[in-house]
Parts: sequence; C-alpha cells; structure tokens
Amino acid sequence: MTNVEQVNLLRQGTEGWNKWREENPELYDFDISDADFSGINLRGVDLSLALLEGTNFSGAKLQDANFSSARLHKANFTGGSLIEANLAMAHLENANFSGAKLARANLAMASLFRTNLSKTDLSQARLDRAFVFETDLSLADLRGATLKQTKFQCVNLRGSDLREAKLRAVFPPPQNGYRAILREQHSLEINLSEIDLSEVPDSGVDFSCANLSGVDLSLTDLSRVNFSRANLSEVNFNQSKVLNTNFAGATLTGACIANWLIGNSTILNGVKCGYIFRTYDSEKRI
Repeated sequence: MTNVEQVNLLRQGTEGWNKWREENPELYDFDISDADFSGINLRGVDLSLALLEGTNFSGAKLQDANFSSARLHKANFTGGSLIEANLAMAHLENANFSGAKLARANLAMASLFRTNLSKTDLSQARLDRAFVFETDLSLADLRGATLKQTKFQCVNLRGSDLREAKLRAVFPPPQNGYRAILREQHSLEINLSEIDLSEVPDSGVDFSCANLSGVDLSLTDLSRVNFSRANLSEVNFNQSKVLNTNFAGATLTGACIANWLIGNSTILNGVKCGYIFRTYDSEKRI
C-alpha cells in the first residue's frame, strides 16, 4: 500500500529524502506506487529497493538517481532524464521510457519485459546480462552501449543505432512450449531491419530467424555468427568476414557479397537467393 508520508517526503526533494534514508539504514520497504512525480527534479535520489509500480516520473530530472533493485512495473518515465542513473537489477516490466535519456545508465541484470524503450538515448549504457523480452527498442540510440551476455527474445530493434556497441548479446530461441504461442502472435522472429551495424566489432552472435533486411554489415567480422533462417535480403556484406558463419536456410536475395572473406567453414546449406551482387559501388553504396 502506498505510504503517503514517504510520498510527501520525496516530493520535498532529494536532499531531505536521502538524508532520511541515511538516518534510517534499517528501513528498506518503501512503497511509493501510483504517485505522480512528473516533471520533478530528483537528481541523485536514492530509490533503491523501492516499490514504484505505476509511479509517474514523466519528464522528471533523475540524473544519477539510484533505482537499483527497485520494482518499477508500469512506471512512466517518458521524456525523463535518467543520464547515468543506476537501474541495475531493477524490475522494469511494462515500464515506459519512450523518448527518455538514459545515456551511460546502468541497466545490468535488469528485467525488461515488454518495456517501451523506443526513441530512447541509451548511448554508452550498460545492459550486461539484462533480460530483454518483447521489448520495443525501435529508433533507440545504442551507440557505444555494452550488451555483453544480454538475452534478447522477440525484441524490436528497428531503426536502432548500434554503432560501436559492444555487442555480445544472446538471442535464445523460444522454448518448444512457447514457440506455438509466439507464432500465433506473429512475434517469433526478432525484428532487426534497418539497423546500421557497420561499425559493430562482433562475432559469435545468434541472429537465427532474425529480420536483417537492408542492414549494412560491410567491413564487419561476422565469424561464428548464426544467421540460419534469417532474412538477409539486400544486406551489404562488402568486405565482411564470414568464416564459420552459419547461413543455413537464410534468404540472401539482393545481398552484396563483394570481396567478403568466405571459406570451407562457411555454412550455406539451403540458402534462398533469387539474385546477388558480387561488386560494390562505393559512391552509390550498392
């Protein structure tokens, strides 16, 4: 149940709230659910372990705020500033961060289930070992973000910018019992179309069944990447490295394979290809 006294104290600002927490270190049960803090300045506030379900932080200034291990189900952060905020191990199920600034934020081991992160600034953010399921990251700025051992499943990354990202993400296939449900909802395939990955130095990633149509993968080391059954139509593989890469059952119609480094270890069984480009025009980029 929402604690009205705690809500009123927090509305007075960061200084008083943080001082109260320092003076009461034994307290960790904070219920500030469904409260309205839209547009408030709570820079550096300590809300770790707090229950903030349905709380409205839209447009709030939350730079350097500590939300570690907080429960933020259905919380609203649209248009808010969470630069360098700590959201490690936070529960962000159905939370809305659309248009928020999360540059250099820490979301390591956070739970992102059906979270709205569309049009967010996640540049240089940490998402190490985070669980990202049915989450919308469309048009997100993920430049320089760290995605080591991040688990993605049925994620929308359409139009996102992953340049210079440290991408060591895992895209596990749905479990057999869940696969049929996802097929019914037409959300089994991860949607990665229109992403610019041309500067992502990565290998060993699983993009099986992914939609990467029109993606620029030129000059990229794609060794050990799993592209099986992926849609790679019109992808630019110019001068990319595809040793030990799995293209089994993938669609390569309209792809550019100019000067790619291929070998006997490259798996091409069952590739679907109507036509392909073996030269690359640097001016037209085709």
